[in-house]
Amino acid sequence: MIHVVSFFFTVMLGEMLAAPFVTRCFISKDVQSAKWGVAGAGVFLLLSLPLTTFVLGTAGLADSGVAQAVLEADGDVQVAFPTLMRTAFHPIFAGVMIAAIIAAVMSSADSCLSCLATVAMEDVYRQVKPAASDVQLLRVAQGTTLFAGIVATCCAYFFRDIIGILGFMYDFWGSVIVLPFLVGTFCYNRTWIYPTVSAMLAGLAATLTWRFALNIPGDFSPGLFGFLVALVTLLVTFPLTRQLPLLGMFTPEDAMTSDTGIDES
Repeated sequence: MIHVVSFFFTVMLGEMLAAPFVTRCFISKDVQSAKWGVAGAGVFLLLSLPLTTFVLGTAGLADSGVAQAVLEADGDVQVAFPTLMRTAFHPIFAGVMIAAIIAAVMSSADSCLSCLATVAMEDVYRQVKPAASDVQLLRVAQGTTLFAGIVATCCAYFFRDIIGILGFMYDFWGSVIVLPFLVGTFCYNRTWIYPTVSAMLAGLAATLTWRFALNIPGDFSPGLFGFLVALVTLLVTFPLTRQLPLLGMFTPEDAMTSDTGIDES
């Protein structure tokens, strides 16, 4: 029970502010379009996912070939869907379904690669070389995308379980990325710099320790544990560091309080 509940919150944090969703919000023509797009996608998922799961599950139970294939795979449920497509549907329909799944995966993958390339260009390379030309920035984006593709290929080789690699990714996304993103979006000013960095480091260290050193005690998700540690660290370090001077890496513009931030006084 603890594993199911904690894993649910880990997946929720993992999907929160995920690159494909955030990218689609940022490319909307206006705020209203972004709101309707997110709301419409949520309603579609709420209606389609339970129905799809019910239909596939029922068909899988009704088709002895699917159940036999899962048993032969030592209970690996990941073979259920391709086996169902192959045995219960016409080859043309099965091909369309598999192509649709691959298209959905590729859509999310290119959004992640695009976000990574943008971060490398704007937040890293442009900060080091402000006068960089468009050609140089393009080369950085190409190199980043190639490197990310190679790393993803290696991960695909070592992680054969889809649920396993999703859980591994969600553990670190929820514990390291979610809180800084929320702080930067809703209440960013200079007083949040040290607490946010401290929370990121604490969340990362907690997730690594809980997952690898302690081997996930009590089946409590490392991602949720790391997020809770990061949240506590953020709240504890905020009053302790709000009066500290900024390091030299931050420009005077960074020290200005944002209109959406909390008043330092």
